[in-house]
Amino acid sequence: MNTKIWAKAPSAALANLGTYSAFTWRRNWLRIVVWVSVTISLVGFVCYYYFGMFGDDWAALKALGDLALTPTLNALLGMISNPYCLGGVLWTEYWMFGSVMLLLGMLYLTTRNLRGDEDAGRAELMRAYPLGIHTRLIATVWINSAAALLAGLLTSPLVIIIFSPSAYSGDSLGAWLFGLSMGTMGVLGVGLGALLNQVAPTNGGANGLGLALVGLFYLCRLWGDVSGSDLWIWLSPIGWGQKVDPWGANRWWPALLQLALAMICVSLAWWLEARRDLGAGLVPPRLGIAKATRLTTTGIGLAIRTQRASLIGWLVGVAVTAYLLGAVIEKMGDILKDVPGLGLSFGQVDTLVAVMGSVMALTIACFAVQSISTLRVDEEQGLAEVQLVGYSRLGWVLRRLVVATVAVVGLMAVSGAVMGWAFWQASTVEATWIMTCLKATLIYLPAVALLMSVVVLGFGWWPRQAVAVAWTVLGAMFVVMFIGVAIGLPKWALDIMPFEALPAIPAERFTWPAVLIESGLALLLTLGGLVGVRRRTVPVI
Repeated sequence: MNTKIWAKAPSAALANLGTYSAFTWRRNWLRIVVWVSVTISLVGFVCYYYFGMFGDDWAALKALGDLALTPTLNALLGMISNPYCLGGVLWTEYWMFGSVMLLLGMLYLTTRNLRGDEDAGRAELMRAYPLGIHTRLIATVWINSAAALLAGLLTSPLVIIIFSPSAYSGDSLGAWLFGLSMGTMGVLGVGLGALLNQVAPTNGGANGLGLALVGLFYLCRLWGDVSGSDLWIWLSPIGWGQKVDPWGANRWWPALLQLALAMICVSLAWWLEARRDLGAGLVPPRLGIAKATRLTTTGIGLAIRTQRASLIGWLVGVAVTAYLLGAVIEKMGDILKDVPGLGLSFGQVDTLVAVMGSVMALTIACFAVQSISTLRVDEEQGLAEVQLVGYSRLGWVLRRLVVATVAVVGLMAVSGAVMGWAFWQASTVEATWIMTCLKATLIYLPAVALLMSVVVLGFGWWPRQAVAVAWTVLGAMFVVMFIGVAIGLPKWALDIMPFEALPAIPAERFTWPAVLIESGLALLLTLGGLVGVRRRTVPVI
Protein backbone atom coordinates (compact mmCIF):
# COMPACT_ATOMS: atom_id res chain seq x y z
CA MET A 1 0.00 0.00 0.00
CA ASN A 2 1.28 3.46 -0.85
CA THR A 3 1.66 5.20 2.49
CA LYS A 4 2.35 8.58 0.87
CA ILE A 5 -1.39 9.20 0.48
CA TRP A 6 -1.75 9.51 4.29
CA ALA A 7 -1.33 12.96 5.81
CA LYS A 8 1.55 13.24 8.21
CA ALA A 9 1.43 15.02 11.53
CA PRO A 10 2.84 18.53 11.08
CA SER A 11 6.25 19.13 12.57
CA ALA A 12 5.34 22.61 13.86
CA ALA A 13 3.72 22.55 17.31
CA LEU A 14 1.42 25.43 16.34
CA ALA A 15 0.64 24.47 12.76
CA ASN A 16 -2.49 26.20 11.38
CA LEU A 17 -2.92 28.26 14.54
CA GLY A 18 -4.58 31.07 12.60
CA THR A 19 -7.13 28.74 11.00
CA TYR A 20 -8.04 27.05 14.25
CA SER A 21 -8.17 30.40 16.09
CA ALA A 22 -10.75 31.60 13.58
CA PHE A 23 -12.74 28.40 14.14
CA THR A 24 -12.52 28.78 17.93
CA TRP A 25 -13.71 32.37 17.73
CA ARG A 26 -16.59 31.48 15.41
CA ARG A 27 -17.68 28.72 17.76
CA ASN A 28 -17.44 30.78 20.95
CA TRP A 29 -17.96 34.39 19.92
CA LEU A 30 -21.45 34.62 21.41
CA ARG A 31 -20.36 33.26 24.81
CA ILE A 32 -17.36 35.60 24.85
CA VAL A 33 -19.43 38.63 23.86
CA VAL A 34 -21.97 37.79 26.57
CA TRP A 35 -19.29 37.44 29.26
CA VAL A 36 -17.59 40.70 28.25
CA SER A 37 -20.88 42.58 27.96
CA VAL A 38 -22.26 41.28 31.26
CA THR A 39 -19.03 42.11 33.11
CA ILE A 40 -18.94 45.66 31.77
CA SER A 41 -22.68 46.20 32.22
CA LEU A 42 -22.69 45.02 35.83
CA VAL A 43 -19.80 47.30 36.74
CA GLY A 44 -21.58 50.18 35.03
CA PHE A 45 -24.80 49.41 36.87
CA VAL A 46 -23.09 49.22 40.28
CA CYS A 47 -21.37 52.55 39.56
CA TYR A 48 -24.65 54.15 38.49
CA TYR A 49 -26.48 52.75 41.48
CA TYR A 50 -24.01 53.95 44.10
CA PHE A 51 -23.48 57.30 42.41
CA GLY A 52 -27.22 57.86 42.57
CA MET A 53 -27.34 56.67 46.17
CA PHE A 54 -24.42 58.74 47.51
CA GLY A 55 -23.42 61.41 44.98
CA ASP A 56 -21.78 64.06 47.18
CA ASP A 57 -23.33 62.83 50.45
CA TRP A 58 -20.24 62.49 52.62
CA ALA A 59 -22.18 61.29 55.68
CA ALA A 60 -23.65 58.32 53.82
CA LEU A 61 -20.34 57.54 52.14
CA LYS A 62 -18.45 57.58 55.44
CA ALA A 63 -21.05 55.35 57.07
CA LEU A 64 -20.71 52.72 54.36
CA GLY A 65 -16.91 53.04 54.52
CA ASP A 66 -16.98 52.38 58.25
CA LEU A 67 -19.13 49.33 57.61
CA ALA A 68 -16.73 48.04 54.93
CA LEU A 69 -13.90 48.07 57.46
CA THR A 70 -15.68 45.80 59.94
CA PRO A 71 -14.00 42.39 60.37
CA THR A 72 -17.02 40.45 59.11
CA LEU A 73 -17.26 42.31 55.81
CA ASN A 74 -13.47 42.21 55.45
CA ALA A 75 -13.74 38.43 55.62
CA LEU A 76 -16.57 38.28 53.09
CA LEU A 77 -15.54 40.96 50.59
CA GLY A 78 -11.85 41.57 51.23
CA MET A 79 -10.00 44.54 52.67
CA ILE A 80 -9.35 47.93 51.08
CA SER A 81 -7.42 50.76 52.65
CA ASN A 82 -9.62 53.57 51.31
CA PRO A 83 -13.35 52.78 51.23
CA TYR A 84 -14.24 56.47 51.68
CA CYS A 85 -14.79 57.28 48.02
CA LEU A 86 -17.14 56.05 45.31
CA GLY A 87 -14.34 53.96 43.82
CA GLY A 88 -13.78 52.32 47.19
CA VAL A 89 -17.50 51.56 47.43
CA LEU A 90 -17.39 49.94 43.99
CA TRP A 91 -14.40 47.82 44.96
CA THR A 92 -15.96 46.77 48.27
CA GLU A 93 -19.39 45.95 46.87
CA TYR A 94 -18.46 44.35 43.56
CA TRP A 95 -14.81 43.39 43.06
CA MET A 96 -14.74 40.12 44.99
CA PHE A 97 -17.97 38.83 43.46
CA GLY A 98 -17.36 40.10 39.94
CA SER A 99 -13.73 39.08 39.62
CA VAL A 100 -14.27 35.57 41.01
CA MET A 101 -17.23 35.08 38.65
CA LEU A 102 -15.06 36.19 35.71
CA LEU A 103 -12.31 33.80 36.86
CA LEU A 104 -14.75 30.87 37.00
CA GLY A 105 -16.38 31.83 33.72
CA MET A 106 -13.05 31.86 31.87
CA LEU A 107 -12.03 28.60 33.56
CA TYR A 108 -15.24 26.85 32.47
CA LEU A 109 -14.99 28.25 28.93
CA THR A 110 -11.41 27.02 28.65
CA THR A 111 -12.15 23.50 29.89
CA ARG A 112 -15.19 23.36 27.60
CA ASN A 113 -13.05 24.06 24.54
CA LEU A 114 -10.24 21.72 25.56
CA ARG A 115 -11.28 18.82 27.80
CA GLY A 116 -14.93 19.06 26.75
CA ASP A 117 -13.99 18.54 23.10
CA GLU A 118 -11.83 15.57 24.04
CA ASP A 119 -14.66 13.94 25.99
CA ALA A 120 -17.09 14.41 23.11
CA GLY A 121 -14.64 13.11 20.49
CA ARG A 122 -14.51 16.45 18.67
CA ALA A 123 -10.83 16.99 19.46
CA GLU A 124 -9.89 13.78 17.66
CA LEU A 125 -11.97 14.82 14.67
CA MET A 126 -10.34 18.25 14.57
CA ARG A 127 -6.88 16.76 14.79
CA ALA A 128 -7.63 14.95 11.52
CA TYR A 129 -6.94 18.35 9.97
CA PRO A 130 -3.15 18.92 10.14
CA LEU A 131 -3.06 20.86 13.40
CA GLY A 132 -0.01 21.17 15.59
CA ILE A 133 -0.08 19.29 18.87
CA HIS A 134 -0.49 22.53 20.83
CA THR A 135 -2.65 24.48 18.37
CA ARG A 136 -5.92 23.84 20.23
CA LEU A 137 -4.38 24.81 23.55
CA ILE A 138 -2.84 28.10 22.43
CA ALA A 139 -5.82 29.18 20.31
CA THR A 140 -8.13 28.76 23.30
CA VAL A 141 -5.71 30.43 25.72
CA TRP A 142 -5.01 33.57 23.70
CA ILE A 143 -8.63 34.18 22.69
CA ASN A 144 -10.01 33.69 26.21
CA SER A 145 -7.19 35.71 27.79
CA ALA A 146 -7.77 38.60 25.41
CA ALA A 147 -11.49 38.49 26.22
CA ALA A 148 -10.81 38.54 29.98
CA LEU A 149 -8.41 41.50 29.75
CA LEU A 150 -10.82 43.34 27.48
CA ALA A 151 -13.70 42.74 29.88
CA GLY A 152 -11.67 44.11 32.78
CA LEU A 153 -9.96 47.09 31.17
CA LEU A 154 -13.09 48.39 29.42
CA THR A 155 -14.68 48.90 32.82
CA SER A 156 -12.07 51.53 33.74
CA PRO A 157 -13.20 54.40 31.47
CA LEU A 158 -16.80 53.58 32.37
CA VAL A 159 -16.03 53.97 36.08
CA ILE A 160 -14.24 57.28 35.45
CA ILE A 161 -17.09 58.70 33.36
CA ILE A 162 -19.89 57.74 35.77
CA PHE A 163 -18.11 58.84 38.94
CA SER A 164 -16.50 62.03 37.56
CA PRO A 165 -19.30 64.47 38.59
CA SER A 166 -18.82 63.59 42.27
CA ALA A 167 -16.24 65.26 44.48
CA TYR A 168 -15.65 61.87 46.11
CA SER A 169 -15.09 59.82 42.95
CA GLY A 170 -11.50 58.81 43.71
CA ASP A 171 -8.49 59.06 41.40
CA SER A 172 -8.51 57.77 37.82
CA LEU A 173 -5.47 55.56 38.46
CA GLY A 174 -7.59 53.55 40.89
CA ALA A 175 -10.18 52.99 38.16
CA TRP A 176 -7.55 51.66 35.75
CA LEU A 177 -6.09 49.37 38.41
CA PHE A 178 -9.58 48.15 39.26
CA GLY A 179 -10.08 47.13 35.61
CA LEU A 180 -6.63 45.57 35.46
CA SER A 181 -7.25 43.45 38.56
CA MET A 182 -10.58 42.26 37.12
CA GLY A 183 -8.93 41.29 33.82
CA THR A 184 -5.98 39.46 35.35
CA MET A 185 -8.34 37.41 37.53
CA GLY A 186 -10.00 36.26 34.32
CA VAL A 187 -6.64 35.41 32.74
CA LEU A 188 -5.79 33.39 35.85
CA GLY A 189 -8.96 31.36 35.23
CA VAL A 190 -7.78 30.66 31.68
CA GLY A 191 -4.40 29.44 32.94
CA LEU A 192 -5.94 27.19 35.58
CA GLY A 193 -8.37 25.75 33.03
CA ALA A 194 -5.54 24.99 30.59
CA LEU A 195 -3.57 23.13 33.25
CA LEU A 196 -6.50 21.23 34.74
CA ASN A 197 -7.42 20.06 31.25
CA GLN A 198 -4.22 18.01 31.30
CA VAL A 199 -4.74 16.72 34.84
CA ALA A 200 -8.39 15.71 35.10
CA PRO A 201 -9.80 12.69 33.26
CA THR A 202 -13.07 14.44 32.27
CA ASN A 203 -14.50 17.88 31.63
CA GLY A 204 -16.61 17.61 34.78
CA GLY A 205 -13.54 16.58 36.74
CA ALA A 206 -11.59 19.59 35.45
CA ASN A 207 -14.40 21.94 36.41
CA GLY A 208 -14.71 20.31 39.82
CA LEU A 209 -10.98 20.61 40.49
CA GLY A 210 -11.06 24.21 39.32
CA LEU A 211 -13.97 25.10 41.60
CA ALA A 212 -12.27 23.39 44.55
CA LEU A 213 -9.01 25.23 43.85
CA VAL A 214 -10.74 28.60 43.61
CA GLY A 215 -12.60 27.81 46.86
CA LEU A 216 -9.27 27.04 48.52
CA PHE A 217 -7.82 30.33 47.27
CA TYR A 218 -10.85 32.19 48.64
CA LEU A 219 -10.64 30.49 52.05
CA CYS A 220 -6.91 31.27 52.31
CA ARG A 221 -7.65 34.90 51.55
CA LEU A 222 -10.57 34.91 53.99
CA TRP A 223 -8.48 33.44 56.81
CA GLY A 224 -5.76 35.98 56.14
CA ASP A 225 -8.21 38.86 56.49
CA VAL A 226 -9.85 37.36 59.58
CA SER A 227 -6.55 36.61 61.36
CA GLY A 228 -4.76 39.72 60.13
CA SER A 229 -2.01 37.55 58.63
CA ASP A 230 -0.58 38.85 55.35
CA LEU A 231 1.08 35.47 54.80
CA TRP A 232 -2.25 33.73 54.15
CA ILE A 233 -3.34 36.51 51.79
CA TRP A 234 -0.12 36.23 49.80
CA LEU A 235 -0.60 32.46 49.57
CA SER A 236 -3.83 33.06 47.64
CA PRO A 237 -3.87 34.32 44.02
CA ILE A 238 -7.21 35.94 44.86
CA GLY A 239 -5.35 37.74 47.64
CA TRP A 240 -2.91 39.08 45.03
CA GLY A 241 -5.80 40.76 43.27
CA GLN A 242 -6.94 42.20 46.60
CA LYS A 243 -3.46 43.60 47.18
CA VAL A 244 -3.81 45.81 44.10
CA ASP A 245 -5.88 47.96 46.50
CA PRO A 246 -7.24 50.50 43.96
CA TRP A 247 -8.05 54.01 45.22
CA GLY A 248 -5.83 53.17 48.19
CA ALA A 249 -2.26 51.88 47.85
CA ASN A 250 -2.73 51.67 44.04
CA ARG A 251 -0.28 48.79 43.46
CA TRP A 252 -0.02 47.44 39.91
CA TRP A 253 2.53 44.68 40.38
CA PRO A 254 0.35 42.13 42.30
CA ALA A 255 -1.77 41.85 39.14
CA LEU A 256 1.37 40.83 37.26
CA LEU A 257 1.80 37.95 39.72
CA GLN A 258 -1.55 36.59 38.54
CA LEU A 259 -0.42 36.89 34.92
CA ALA A 260 2.84 35.14 35.78
CA LEU A 261 0.98 32.27 37.48
CA ALA A 262 -1.30 31.96 34.46
CA MET A 263 1.75 31.76 32.18
CA ILE A 264 3.31 29.08 34.39
CA CYS A 265 0.07 27.07 34.22
CA VAL A 266 -0.04 27.36 30.43
CA SER A 267 3.64 26.36 30.18
CA LEU A 268 3.00 23.28 32.30
CA ALA A 269 -0.03 22.48 30.17
CA TRP A 270 2.16 22.75 27.02
CA TRP A 271 4.73 20.39 28.54
CA LEU A 272 2.12 17.86 29.75
CA GLU A 273 0.10 17.88 26.53
CA ALA A 274 3.02 16.38 24.64
CA ARG A 275 3.33 13.59 27.21
CA ARG A 276 -0.22 12.31 27.63
CA ASP A 277 -2.64 10.45 25.40
CA LEU A 278 -5.44 12.39 23.76
CA GLY A 279 -8.56 11.91 25.86
CA ALA A 280 -6.63 10.82 28.96
CA GLY A 281 -5.61 12.79 32.04
CA LEU A 282 -2.69 12.57 34.43
CA VAL A 283 -5.17 11.55 37.11
CA PRO A 284 -6.85 8.31 35.98
CA PRO A 285 -10.61 7.94 36.45
CA ARG A 286 -11.47 6.58 39.86
CA LEU A 287 -12.62 2.98 39.66
CA GLY A 288 -16.09 2.34 40.99
CA ILE A 289 -17.00 -0.44 43.36
CA ALA A 290 -17.52 -3.88 41.83
CA LYS A 291 -21.14 -4.07 42.97
CA ALA A 292 -23.55 -1.15 43.04
CA THR A 293 -24.95 -0.23 46.43
CA ARG A 294 -28.69 -0.33 46.98
CA LEU A 295 -28.79 3.47 46.92
CA THR A 296 -27.26 3.78 43.45
CA THR A 297 -29.66 1.25 41.96
CA THR A 298 -32.48 3.77 42.38
CA GLY A 299 -33.05 6.93 40.34
CA ILE A 300 -33.04 9.11 43.44
CA GLY A 301 -29.88 7.50 44.79
CA LEU A 302 -28.09 7.94 41.47
CA ALA A 303 -29.10 11.61 41.32
CA ILE A 304 -27.76 12.16 44.85
CA ARG A 305 -24.49 10.37 44.08
CA THR A 306 -23.83 12.30 40.87
CA GLN A 307 -24.49 15.62 42.61
CA ARG A 308 -22.92 14.85 45.97
CA ALA A 309 -19.81 17.00 45.42
CA SER A 310 -21.93 19.94 44.30
CA LEU A 311 -24.28 19.50 47.26
CA ILE A 312 -21.43 19.43 49.76
CA GLY A 313 -19.75 22.45 48.19
CA TRP A 314 -22.96 24.48 48.16
CA LEU A 315 -23.79 23.46 51.73
CA VAL A 316 -20.43 24.68 53.02
CA GLY A 317 -20.55 27.87 50.95
CA VAL A 318 -24.11 28.70 51.98
CA ALA A 319 -23.37 28.08 55.67
CA VAL A 320 -20.25 30.28 55.66
CA THR A 321 -21.97 33.09 53.76
CA ALA A 322 -25.05 32.98 56.00
CA TYR A 323 -22.88 33.11 59.12
CA LEU A 324 -20.96 36.15 57.87
CA LEU A 325 -24.15 37.97 56.87
CA GLY A 326 -25.88 37.20 60.15
CA ALA A 327 -22.93 38.35 62.23
CA VAL A 328 -22.94 41.81 60.65
CA ILE A 329 -26.68 42.63 60.84
CA GLU A 330 -26.64 44.54 64.13
CA LYS A 331 -23.44 46.46 63.39
CA MET A 332 -24.71 47.36 59.93
CA GLY A 333 -27.91 48.70 61.46
CA ASP A 334 -26.03 50.75 64.07
CA ILE A 335 -23.82 52.38 61.42
CA LEU A 336 -26.49 53.09 58.79
CA LYS A 337 -29.64 53.80 60.77
CA ASP A 338 -29.25 57.60 60.78
CA VAL A 339 -27.92 58.05 57.24
CA PRO A 340 -30.63 59.74 55.12
CA GLY A 341 -28.64 59.49 51.89
CA LEU A 342 -29.18 55.75 51.65
CA GLY A 343 -32.86 56.21 50.95
CA LEU A 344 -33.67 52.87 52.60
CA SER A 345 -34.43 51.88 56.18
CA PHE A 346 -31.21 49.89 56.48
CA GLY A 347 -31.01 50.78 60.15
CA GLN A 348 -34.09 48.71 60.94
CA VAL A 349 -33.32 45.15 61.95
CA ASP A 350 -36.52 43.89 60.30
CA THR A 351 -35.50 45.31 56.94
CA LEU A 352 -31.96 43.99 57.19
CA VAL A 353 -33.10 40.46 58.02
CA ALA A 354 -35.54 40.51 55.10
CA VAL A 355 -32.81 41.73 52.73
CA MET A 356 -30.36 39.06 53.93
CA GLY A 357 -33.01 36.38 53.52
CA SER A 358 -33.67 37.42 49.92
CA VAL A 359 -29.95 37.50 49.16
CA MET A 360 -29.50 33.94 50.40
CA ALA A 361 -32.59 32.75 48.48
CA LEU A 362 -31.33 34.33 45.25
CA THR A 363 -27.99 32.62 45.76
CA ILE A 364 -29.58 29.22 46.35
CA ALA A 365 -31.70 29.74 43.21
CA CYS A 366 -28.44 29.36 41.25
CA PHE A 367 -27.98 25.90 42.74
CA ALA A 368 -31.60 25.03 41.91
CA VAL A 369 -31.12 25.88 38.24
CA GLN A 370 -27.80 24.03 38.16
CA SER A 371 -29.31 20.91 39.73
CA ILE A 372 -32.28 20.68 37.35
CA SER A 373 -30.00 21.40 34.40
CA THR A 374 -28.33 18.01 34.96
CA LEU A 375 -31.31 16.51 33.14
CA ARG A 376 -30.12 18.07 29.91
CA VAL A 377 -26.46 17.32 30.67
CA ASP A 378 -27.25 13.62 31.07
CA GLU A 379 -29.18 13.63 27.81
CA GLU A 380 -26.34 15.28 25.89
CA GLN A 381 -23.82 12.80 27.26
CA GLY A 382 -25.96 9.77 26.43
CA LEU A 383 -26.60 8.88 30.08
CA ALA A 384 -30.33 9.54 29.89
CA GLU A 385 -30.97 6.59 27.57
CA VAL A 386 -29.23 4.21 29.96
CA GLN A 387 -31.26 5.44 32.92
CA LEU A 388 -34.52 5.28 30.96
CA VAL A 389 -34.08 1.52 30.64
CA GLY A 390 -35.40 1.14 34.17
CA TYR A 391 -37.74 4.15 34.42
CA SER A 392 -40.38 5.95 32.44
CA ARG A 393 -39.54 9.42 31.21
CA LEU A 394 -41.82 11.03 33.77
CA GLY A 395 -40.45 8.85 36.56
CA TRP A 396 -36.89 9.81 35.68
CA VAL A 397 -37.62 13.55 35.61
CA LEU A 398 -39.74 13.45 38.77
CA ARG A 399 -37.00 11.68 40.72
CA ARG A 400 -34.56 14.41 39.75
CA LEU A 401 -37.09 17.04 40.78
CA VAL A 402 -37.51 15.41 44.19
CA VAL A 403 -33.75 15.44 44.80
CA ALA A 404 -33.38 19.05 43.66
CA THR A 405 -36.38 20.23 45.70
CA VAL A 406 -35.27 18.51 48.91
CA ALA A 407 -31.74 19.89 48.44
CA VAL A 408 -33.05 23.42 47.88
CA VAL A 409 -35.28 23.28 50.96
CA GLY A 410 -32.36 21.95 53.00
CA LEU A 411 -29.99 24.68 51.80
CA MET A 412 -32.54 27.41 52.50
CA ALA A 413 -33.23 26.00 55.96
CA VAL A 414 -29.51 25.81 56.77
CA SER A 415 -28.87 29.33 55.51
CA GLY A 416 -31.75 30.81 57.53
CA ALA A 417 -30.90 28.92 60.71
CA VAL A 418 -27.16 29.71 60.52
CA MET A 419 -27.83 33.37 59.76
CA GLY A 420 -30.22 33.60 62.72
CA TRP A 421 -27.78 31.82 65.03
CA ALA A 422 -24.94 34.16 64.01
CA PHE A 423 -27.20 37.19 64.50
CA TRP A 424 -28.17 35.96 67.96
CA GLN A 425 -24.58 35.23 68.99
CA ALA A 426 -23.17 38.54 67.70
CA SER A 427 -25.85 40.83 69.14
CA THR A 428 -28.21 41.38 72.05
CA VAL A 429 -31.37 40.04 70.39
CA GLU A 430 -33.37 37.08 71.66
CA ALA A 431 -33.00 33.52 70.39
CA THR A 432 -36.43 33.79 68.71
CA TRP A 433 -34.69 35.63 65.87
CA ILE A 434 -33.26 32.30 64.73
CA MET A 435 -36.76 31.19 63.73
CA THR A 436 -37.47 34.62 62.24
CA CYS A 437 -34.38 34.42 60.01
CA LEU A 438 -35.36 30.88 59.00
CA LYS A 439 -38.80 32.12 57.90
CA ALA A 440 -37.24 35.12 56.14
CA THR A 441 -35.35 32.74 53.87
CA LEU A 442 -37.93 29.99 53.38
CA ILE A 443 -40.61 32.48 52.31
CA TYR A 444 -38.84 32.69 48.93
CA LEU A 445 -39.21 28.97 48.23
CA PRO A 446 -42.11 29.52 45.74
CA ALA A 447 -39.95 31.93 43.72
CA VAL A 448 -37.10 29.39 43.57
CA ALA A 449 -39.59 26.68 42.58
CA LEU A 450 -40.83 28.92 39.78
CA LEU A 451 -37.30 29.19 38.39
CA MET A 452 -36.92 25.42 38.58
CA SER A 453 -40.16 25.00 36.65
CA VAL A 454 -38.79 27.19 33.85
CA VAL A 455 -35.93 24.69 33.42
CA VAL A 456 -38.35 21.75 33.33
CA LEU A 457 -40.58 23.51 30.81
CA GLY A 458 -37.59 24.24 28.58
CA PHE A 459 -36.30 20.68 28.92
CA GLY A 460 -39.63 19.41 27.68
CA TRP A 461 -40.19 21.72 24.72
CA TRP A 462 -36.89 23.35 23.69
CA PRO A 463 -34.17 21.11 25.19
CA ARG A 464 -31.28 22.58 23.21
CA GLN A 465 -31.91 26.04 24.63
CA ALA A 466 -33.31 25.00 28.02
CA VAL A 467 -30.21 25.63 30.13
CA ALA A 468 -29.34 28.92 28.41
CA VAL A 469 -32.93 30.16 28.75
CA ALA A 470 -33.02 29.27 32.46
CA TRP A 471 -29.81 31.14 33.25
CA THR A 472 -30.99 34.07 31.14
CA VAL A 473 -34.25 34.26 33.09
CA LEU A 474 -32.36 34.11 36.40
CA GLY A 475 -29.89 36.78 35.25
CA ALA A 476 -32.69 39.00 33.96
CA MET A 477 -34.43 38.67 37.32
CA PHE A 478 -31.30 39.87 39.11
CA VAL A 479 -30.82 42.77 36.72
CA VAL A 480 -34.44 43.97 36.65
CA MET A 481 -34.77 43.80 40.43
CA PHE A 482 -31.67 45.83 41.16
CA ILE A 483 -31.74 48.18 38.18
CA GLY A 484 -35.42 48.73 38.78
CA VAL A 485 -34.68 50.11 42.23
CA ALA A 486 -31.85 52.27 40.88
CA ILE A 487 -33.78 53.86 37.99
CA GLY A 488 -37.04 54.11 39.87
CA LEU A 489 -39.30 51.63 38.08
CA PRO A 490 -42.93 51.80 39.21
CA LYS A 491 -43.69 49.75 42.29
CA TRP A 492 -46.23 47.63 40.40
CA ALA A 493 -43.52 46.63 37.90
CA LEU A 494 -41.20 45.50 40.68
CA ASP A 495 -44.00 43.76 42.58
CA ILE A 496 -44.64 41.32 39.72
CA MET A 497 -41.09 39.97 39.98
CA PRO A 498 -41.20 36.56 41.73
CA PHE A 499 -38.94 37.49 44.64
CA GLU A 500 -40.40 40.98 45.10
CA ALA A 501 -43.99 39.74 45.01
CA LEU A 502 -43.56 37.56 48.08
CA PRO A 503 -43.99 39.09 51.55
CA ALA A 504 -40.68 40.07 53.14
CA ILE A 505 -40.44 38.55 56.61
CA PRO A 506 -40.32 40.09 59.18
CA ALA A 507 -40.70 43.50 57.53
CA GLU A 508 -44.20 42.61 56.25
CA ARG A 509 -47.05 40.50 57.51
CA PHE A 510 -47.43 37.10 55.90
CA THR A 511 -49.99 37.00 53.08
CA TRP A 512 -51.13 33.94 51.16
CA PRO A 513 -52.12 35.21 47.66
CA ALA A 514 -48.59 35.72 46.26
CA VAL A 515 -47.39 32.42 47.74
CA LEU A 516 -50.30 30.49 46.27
CA ILE A 517 -50.10 32.20 42.86
CA GLU A 518 -46.38 31.55 42.43
CA SER A 519 -46.66 27.99 43.71
CA GLY A 520 -49.55 27.30 41.33
CA LEU A 521 -47.68 28.83 38.38
CA ALA A 522 -44.62 26.72 39.19
CA LEU A 523 -46.80 23.60 39.26
CA LEU A 524 -48.42 24.47 35.90
CA LEU A 525 -45.07 25.12 34.18
CA THR A 526 -43.68 21.88 35.59
CA LEU A 527 -46.67 19.92 34.30
CA GLY A 528 -46.27 21.58 30.92
CA GLY A 529 -42.63 20.53 30.83
CA LEU A 530 -43.52 16.94 31.73
CA VAL A 531 -46.01 16.85 28.85
CA GLY A 532 -43.24 17.99 26.53
CA VAL A 533 -40.86 15.32 27.81
CA ARG A 534 -43.43 12.61 27.03
CA ARG A 535 -44.05 13.91 23.49
CA ARG A 536 -40.56 14.59 22.19
CA THR A 537 -37.76 12.37 20.96
CA VAL A 538 -35.05 11.27 23.39
CA PRO A 539 -32.29 12.21 23.03
CA VAL A 540 -32.33 15.57 21.23
CA ILE A 541 -28.77 16.42 20.29
